[in-house]
Amino acid sequence: MEDLEHSLRLNIMSATFKPYVRIVEQPTSQPMRFRYECEGRSGSPIFGANSTLENKTYPSIEIVGYVGNAVVIISCVTKDPPYRPQPHKFVGTDCQYGVCKKQFNTEQMPLAFKNLSIRHVKKKNIESVLTEREALRIDPFRTGFNHRLDASAIDLYSLRLCFQVFIDDKKGGFTNPLDPIVSEPIYDKKAMSELKICRVCACPASVDGGTEHILLCEKIVKDDILIRFYEEKNAQIIWEDYASFKMNDVHKQTAIAFTPPPYPIKNIKEPVEVFIQLKRPSDGLLSEPVPFRYSPSISEDEELKRKIDSSSREILQVQGLQMQTNQLNISTIKPVSDDVVLQSTFEPCTSAMHNRSFQPGYVDQHNNPSVVTHLAPDYGFSTNQNLQMPYSYNAIN
Repeated sequence: MEDLEHSLRLNIMSATFKPYVRIVEQPTSQPMRFRYECEGRSGSPIFGANSTLENKTYPSIEIVGYVGNAVVIISCVTKDPPYRPQPHKFVGTDCQYGVCKKQFNTEQMPLAFKNLSIRHVKKKNIESVLTEREALRIDPFRTGFNHRLDASAIDLYSLRLCFQVFIDDKKGGFTNPLDPIVSEPIYDKKAMSELKICRVCACPASVDGGTEHILLCEKIVKDDILIRFYEEKNAQIIWEDYASFKMNDVHKQTAIAFTPPPYPIKNIKEPVEVFIQLKRPSDGLLSEPVPFRYSPSISEDEELKRKIDSSSREILQVQGLQMQTNQLNISTIKPVSDDVVLQSTFEPCTSAMHNRSFQPGYVDQHNNPSVVTHLAPDYGFSTNQNLQMPYSYNAIN
């Protein structure tokens, strides 16, 4: 009776439990060289995370909850989810069309993959390679292949190994797929060059932090980089913190927009010099440090005074520009010369000598000679011209 119950329990467990794949040995976190086809050689194999010079190890897997024959297909997928087919190819034993396919028995587990290296596919060949991968129906997470139309969006300097395992269906085939599993990222050594800060924004940061700064550097991997701040005293690190930034703050792997962390001492009176450096978490590599300054915090009253002074300067600048404009307009007004035609309105003469009725261009009734003092504007006469009039005029005595 007990044997029957135990048998039923095992059957129930086997019916509900699904075998799965486990990675026993991850690939090394050290950058490796992705070789081009034109180089004529496959390059170094992918070593395991625990590999040493004396004891070489390789990426390895095992199946949990299954005994028997199985088939594994290894392909390249993108580093970031959703894990899409990545165009780089595998070369080595059991590799064809850029993927590795191997049949094995669970007695061989853990199954290690030796002599497996990565071949770099050029950007111009991405579409054709992914089209070939689509024809082979190698799409572990069923994400499709539309990304091949935007080659610039595919990171060619990092990838993950994807293991797809199919177990025996007891009918002579391997049609029962297990859930695919991906490894830790693998980076191309070309992208993982020595870390170097080329330039940092020269403006100091407030002790409160919060102001965005720009850093220029040699090529980096945007999700495998940190900006470390630290201060030394007597060759001892007395303070350490990290800048804050997001992956989309990294521009083309050569520039980072970051926010410095706050300085621990808020009441400094003079600028304080600390150091910053790049740090790569995957291997702990640090760049050469460069100096960075923190300035004293500005109080609310000082900030208000600075804003008022700034506003006053702007007002004075505007007023100065207006005065200059007015002076410029005045200087451009031309004075009236003697040659300008007189445009006179006839007004009565208040002088006793001239208290007579004058008409333009005529002499008075008493034959007293006089100068014509009013000229109609329509005549167009100039006071400096010799007027050709029907009468002769003499100056008034």
